[in-house]
Amino acid sequence: AAVFALGDDGVARLFALPATAGPDPHGLGYVGAAAALAPLAQSAPSDKPATALAVSVDGLLLAVGASDGSVTVMPPDRLGQPAATARLHDSVLGGVAGLAVLPHPAGGSVSVLSVGADGVLYEALAQLPAGAEAEPAGPVEARELAAVALAEP
Repeated sequence: AAVFALGDDGVARLFALPATAGPDPHGLGYVGAAAALAPLAQSAPSDKPATALAVSVDGLLLAVGASDGSVTVMPPDRLGQPAATARLHDSVLGGVAGLAVLPHPAGGSVSVLSVGADGVLYEALAQLPAGAEAEPAGPVEARELAAVALAEP
């Protein structure tokens, strides 16, 4: 099983849990030598550290948000390599606070929802790879979504 982690150092990492790990008696999943695992891949340390990450449901795309307000979308096996990036949020206010990668109703792409510490929510479309090894086209058509106030019952 693949596990993505975002550390306090702002580096996104990809780990593979060993098949020999056993069930956790506490019901949290796997236990074993996971603490001693070296990452398979990681983003480069930066003065603009990663602040959020999300993986598509099918595992084909990874989105990483950073403190400079940028969102990068790539296949997970390209973590740490150059990829398509869009600057969507204000870096002075804290950059990207959260991400979600959801299937797009039109098919063939995913919606990358990005919320910033600036309080703005953007949706960007990323093309799905034409196979597990293909590189996505990256975020396009970024647009600000209208804020919706929730009414109290």
